[in-house]
Order: sequence, then structure tokens, then C-alpha cells
Amino acid sequence: MIKWNKENTPAELHPMLNELGKYYPITESSDPNVAFIKEDSQAIHCSTKKENDGWIIKYTTITTAARAIGSVLSGLETDETTSFKNLGVMLDCSRNKVFNLDYLKGWLRQMALMGNNLVMLYTEDTYELEGEPFFGYMRGRFTFDEVRELDDYAFNLGIELRACFQTLGHLEQMLHWPYYRHSIADTSSVMNVSKPRVYELITKMIDFWSKALRTRKIHIGMDETQDLGRGSFMNVNGYVPPFKLFCEHLAKVRDICAEKGLSPEMWSDMFYRFSNEKHEYYTENPEIKEEIKAVIPTGVKMWYWDYYHQEQHVYETMLKSHREVNNGNVSLASGIWTWAKLWCDSRQNRNVIYPTMRACRSMGVDELVFTMWGDDGGFCIYDSALPNLAMASDLAYGVSEEAIDESASIRTEAICGMDYNAIMKAGENEMWVRYDNDQKFVCPRMSAILWDDPLQGLYYSSITGDSNTEVIPLIIERLTMLADAVKASAKFETALHLQIVEALYRLLTAKLQFRTKLIEAYDSGDKAALKEIAEATIPCIIAMHDKFAELYRKDWLTNCKPFGFEVMQIRNAGVRARYEETARLINEYLAGEINEIAELKCRGHFSDTFWYGGSYRQVCSASTIS
Repeated sequence: MIKWNKENTPAELHPMLNELGKYYPITESSDPNVAFIKEDSQAIHCSTKKENDGWIIKYTTITTAARAIGSVLSGLETDETTSFKNLGVMLDCSRNKVFNLDYLKGWLRQMALMGNNLVMLYTEDTYELEGEPFFGYMRGRFTFDEVRELDDYAFNLGIELRACFQTLGHLEQMLHWPYYRHSIADTSSVMNVSKPRVYELITKMIDFWSKALRTRKIHIGMDETQDLGRGSFMNVNGYVPPFKLFCEHLAKVRDICAEKGLSPEMWSDMFYRFSNEKHEYYTENPEIKEEIKAVIPTGVKMWYWDYYHQEQHVYETMLKSHREVNNGNVSLASGIWTWAKLWCDSRQNRNVIYPTMRACRSMGVDELVFTMWGDDGGFCIYDSALPNLAMASDLAYGVSEEAIDESASIRTEAICGMDYNAIMKAGENEMWVRYDNDQKFVCPRMSAILWDDPLQGLYYSSITGDSNTEVIPLIIERLTMLADAVKASAKFETALHLQIVEALYRLLTAKLQFRTKLIEAYDSGDKAALKEIAEATIPCIIAMHDKFAELYRKDWLTNCKPFGFEVMQIRNAGVRARYEETARLINEYLAGEINEIAELKCRGHFSDTFWYGGSYRQVCSASTIS
């Protein structure tokens, strides 16, 4: 229990302590057991020390005070310094899943206690704009009042809430509406920069965030717009070099920001893509051509984003390049891997975050954000990311890689009430599986197994080559081991997120076993086995599907706005219906009503076409109509 006294505690901490006291053992008392001492130092520092029956907390900022409170709640004596003036996450609220305010506030509290002070809300069209009824329609868009409330809440916790949205591309959700497609679309995802209406809309976007948030920093996106000027724009205006259009557009958006007293920031990749023939962001010798440097508008900060590389020198090379073209400034966006994942990928996080942190230290980077994208539907169980964020935060505050798991485990328990080891272990579900005397290997995608059609089996065929089924028992063995580990957690009975992932891994195991048995039985003409599959195996799988879907529904509707859930429900229900269809076809085949099961007869060989992505549309059907 932390007991603090109003008279002896700096006033700047009172709002935070009062709010945290609603959720943690923190209370105002006339008999305090903690003393807060603010240090006069430029360092971003905090320390916690036990003294008699209480604690001494020294801090330099509200953020480090919050970090120290988290340490005391964890029972940890610390002396920590970080080089990051800004440290935090970017939460993707544009890929179906839009978090509700209660859930976001919970994240803000936990982030503050881990020592984070920046949250970027990624919103492509999920915020309201006056006079734009189809902007974010039925997408769970944030209202102005919701954003203001969230900004106030974050501010009291020492966290800056910063907008991160799009002013050029990645706007397919908006542009699919005829209301916008016919008036401002260049391609399916990029706006037509020759249209005055585009700048009217962008002005509304910027005005929303300028008024809703305290911060004067604003992230305007503009990444991955390789098709700029190649759609309706070119049909009317002919070919114009894309980098010319890009820079002219950027200058206009920058000026709109300047009029509202805002400092714009953007992703840097397009300048690098314009500078090489393959339009690649990451090259061995990254550089921006001089002719492109000459036309880059000034007054816009570029962010380097990299969620993939596992080599420290790659980050250092890119950071050096960014400094050279960005007036010595550089901010880095790494990733906590939630995108296209049902469970946060702790294996990949370790592989990426460790070298990222080393590079940041060696290059003196002072702003670092961990993006949490939601590609292919935002279907990750996001609570699984919190222990990973605890790990990343501890590394940022100087905890060694050797001691990280012990430290982050203690903090995760105290701050999040979660089982760090069980969650991190469960996040090893997509590790490489080696087979065929270690000559071949695959990295199975859990969501692809979940949504793989039971009759067509496209993903199953891609990971087995349709004949190398020895890899399947290895995947099943891992999933079973992980499910058993999760269920053995002391928190299993009260942790919905653990119940979901345990149900998921049991279901995926059953699905893989089913597909193997179905192929063997059909190819061998084993009618008794086919009958058992139809009458016993499939009903069992459907029951497991129902259990998983119900748990998943509870998580979504507890933590998120309902919009977007329909996508997940349609996917899950579709797979369920296809199992019912499989049983029906088997029974018709056994009864002689049909001569063959066409999907089982028509099987190709996939040894050279393994889908590393395995998105829903790739595996639900051989057709692209879905």
C-alpha cells in the first residue's frame, strides 16, 4: 500500500495519484509511507529506496514519478535513467478494432506506471468530421468529446496524446464510398492531389485534431503511397513525376498545419523509395537523391519506421541517414507485433526490440514509439501485448537483457495483474518449425490456420506442400505444449485473455488433426473413418469453434466499440458453416448421392508457394471474392 500526504507531495503529482488510487493500492493519508523528492536535473531519472517502513521516491518528471510508483508497487528498489524524452506506443484504431474509452484509460494508467509518456492514436477515418457523414461511417469513429476526455486523462498521467492519421494514402476505407470515390480518389487508397476538395477535407482533419488535443505536434502519415498520380489523376493530367506531386502536396499540408500553430511529422519511407529504382525503403546504402532532397519541404519532421530488422547496424545506418536529411533530428518507430496476429508475437518482439534499443543508445535517439498495427482486421487479443510493453519499457530504462524477464515479470504482475511468463510463452506460437531432417522449415500463422477452409485447405496445403505432412505433428506438439502451459497458469481461471488463447490453441490442434485424417480417409476410401469424421470429429470442432468465438466476442465487446466485430463474426461463422458443409458432403458421398467430393479431389502442390502472410482473404477461398 502506497500512502501519500497531500501537504508533503508536489502538487503536480496529485491528479495522477488520485486517479491511480482508484485502481491500485494508493491512498492519501495523514500517515504517509512514501516521500516524493523532485530533483533539479536535466536527466530523465528516478529512483526508489526502502527506508524503515516506507519508500523514498526521487524523480525529475511526472513520467519518471509514475515509473517510480510502478517500481514501488512492484516492490523494486531502483536507480534508473533513460535517454528517451518521449517513449510510448502507437495504437492502431483503424483496422476494425476501435478501443473504447475505458480500455484506453486502462492502457494509459499501465503505460504511465511503466514510464511511458507518449501515445499516438492511429486513425485513418475513425474520428468524426463535421459535414462528412460518410467519414468513418459505421466504423466506431471517435467523437470530439471522447478525444478531449482521453486527452485530459492522459495529461493528468503525464502522457502526451498525439494524433497519427493519413493525409494522402491508406484511405481505402473512406474512398470506397461513392461519396468520396467519385470526387477525390486517385486510386483505391490514395487521394487525387489535383482536387481542391481534397484540401478542404484535410483542413477539416487537421482542425479536428488541433482543437481536440493539447499537443502542437501532429503526425500526418503519408507513407506507402507508391501509386500516387497513377490513377484518375493521370487519366486527366497525364504523367507527372510522383515525387513532384508528393512534395507539392506535402507543402500544402504543412502550410495548413502551420496556420493552426502545429508542428507536422510524417513517415519517411517515400523519400527513400523515390530514390531507388525498386522503390525500396530499406537498402544496403540508404540515401535520398540530391534532386529529391532539394524539393523536400522544410518544417516537417520525418520518422524512421522499422519493425523487421534484427541487426543493430541496419538501424544505425538508417538513423545516420535520417539525421543527415532531417536537421540532426530523428525519431524511431519500432513495433510490438500485434498485426495479423491473434496473440502478440513475443519471439519476434525480442528479435527486433533488442537491436533497436542497442542502436538507439549508440545513436542517442531520444524519441521511440512502439507501433501496434492491426493489419487484416485488428483481431489480436491486445492484452497479450502488455507484458511485451513492460519488457520494452524496462529495456528503455536500462534494465539489462539478461535481467529483463525477471524485472518485467514483477512489473507485469504488479501493474497489469497478469502472468508475464504464461503470456510471453504463449507468444512463441509462430516460431519456425523445422522438418525433413531440418532441411525444410515453415513459420505457421495461427490466424491462417483458424480461417483455413476445411474443404479447400489452402493454408494446410501451403505449409505441407500437400504431401509433407510430417510438419503437422510438430506444429500440433508445440500448440499442445503452449495450451498446457497457459492452462497451468495460476491466473487462468480469472484471465479471459488466457482462456481465449488456450481455447484457440486447442481448436487449431483439432483443425490440423482433422485435415490430416480427412485427406487420408478420402484418398484411401476409408468409409468408416469418413463416417467418424462426419459424426464425431466435426461436431467436436464446431463446439470448439463456438467456445472460442464466444470468448473472443466477450473480449471484443468489453474492450472495444462494437463496430468492426461483424468482420470477425462473419469470418468465424463462415468457417463454422464450412465444417457443417463438410459433414454434409461426406454423408452425401457415403450415401452415394455424389460420386466425389470435388474440393478433396482437386488438390494442388504448394511446395514453392508457401504464404508467409496467410491473411484471411488468402486462405478462406481460392477465389478473391470474399
